[in-house]
Amino acid sequence: MHTENTTIGARLRILRTWRKMTLAQVAGLAGPSISHLSNIERGLSALDRRSYIAGLAAALRASESDLVGGPHLSADPLQSEPYSHASP
Repeated sequence: MHTENTTIGARLRILRTWRKMTLAQVAGLAGPSISHLSNIERGLSALDRRSYIAGLAAALRASESDLVGGPHLSADPLQSEPYSHASP
């Protein structure tokens, strides 16, 4: 579906259109405003809130990794330790 160079916004749009969902539908399920989602898709705003990443992934029935393009690592050492040797 994506390459390493695909932005989070582009992956968001790809997943949303693949699911045949509107910005309003995704916003209603995930929390961010329609305009904020549009700005993320166009690369004008960052998708940097953990709650939005989780909500968008759930709304789109995708993994957080599908959305952000790799493992989403928190500060929790139990979650991030298996990836500690992977290059960013």
